[in-house]
Amino acid sequence: MIENKRNIGLDLLRILAMFGVVVMHVISGGSIMDNAMSVSKLHYYPIKLLQTFMAFAVNVYAIISGCVGYGRKHKYSGLLNLIATALFYTVIISLIFYVVMPEIGFRGALKGMIPDYWYLLCYVGLFIFMPLLDKVLDNLSQRAMFGFLISVFLVFSCVSTITIVINRDPFKLIRGCSVLWLMLLYLVGGYLKKYPVKTNFLKTKAGLLFLGATLLTFIAKVILIAVGKGNVSFLYDYTSPTLLLGAIALVLLFSNVKIESKNAGKILTYIAGLTFSVYLI
Repeated sequence: MIENKRNIGLDLLRILAMFGVVVMHVISGGSIMDNAMSVSKLHYYPIKLLQTFMAFAVNVYAIISGCVGYGRKHKYSGLLNLIATALFYTVIISLIFYVVMPEIGFRGALKGMIPDYWYLLCYVGLFIFMPLLDKVLDNLSQRAMFGFLISVFLVFSCVSTITIVINRDPFKLIRGCSVLWLMLLYLVGGYLKKYPVKTNFLKTKAGLLFLGATLLTFIAKVILIAVGKGNVSFLYDYTSPTLLLGAIALVLLFSNVKIESKNAGKILTYIAGLTFSVYLI
């Protein structure tokens, strides 16, 4: 059950989600996926399956922001701290590259000093709307809020995924890399905090829902490759219904994880606070 006090299970999930983000960047940015496909499909499929398990990370991170943020005061000092952290790492890393690789030039180093992280920029927009989103969660009944989230799922997730196949983005969600998508996920997290799901569901069905969403996403990709449409990102965008449902399942599952050791809880809480810095690096 998601409680108002610190939930160590969500801290653990936040750490795992950031690990997933790192793995996804290494696999895609490091050309591992492309090289594996050039060798054989037997090399490609295991790596793609690993990437599929990690693909839920960003949605998980955004939903947790709702679980943690709803019901709390939103202090601009916290937002300024995030921005300052981003500036610190970008300046330091850019200077290091300028010293080690002077061929990038001063202009290249200066460009690197200006943060261009889509999640950070979208989170700034989300932060501004958090008080308004909290009001929505406060004033709508559970039935009305649930109906609204179902509408969000059908329109902004299912319809968006279908239109992506024909290269359309009618709601300008930018495949989930947008302020609007983070706002919707914040509402999902706030709803889960305000109306906790029964424990028996968490133990029996949340894990199966996550595994089912993962396998469905992966199998869809295998089919697309088989029919010569392997370049289509069907079900792999953050707005995908499988990635959304799988992320919700993970939040439900880990929100019920109990850490008995106080020392272990303190360590997890400390590490969870560093995950954003890992993302920046």
